[in-house]
Amino acid sequence: MLAGLVQLIDEWITSHMNSLRPFDFASWVLTCGVLNFQSINKEMFCAKAKSSLTCGVNASEAEWINIVHSLVVLNEHNENLVSTVLTPEISTKIGQN
Repeated sequence: MLAGLVQLIDEWITSHMNSLRPFDFASWVLTCGVLNFQSINKEMFCAKAKSSLTCGVNASEAEWINIVHSLVVLNEHNENLVSTVLTPEISTKIGQN
């Protein structure tokens, strides 16, 4: 039941990708990461999400760490993406909150 629902949501999101806001991309990346949901649209969606999301602009540092973690779980990461969460600035800003 849950798998069918997630698949329907994925299909809807994929067909409406041009109208999604950065928050929508972040929410779906996080959801897919938590569920380890691997759709046939994963590569296309994750590429668009990565180009739409920026740490400190439309995702806080803590949110950014979760987004990158989800992309790692989905195997949609690279060295440059992972390095964005390993900077001293990220840990300093998180420590201030």
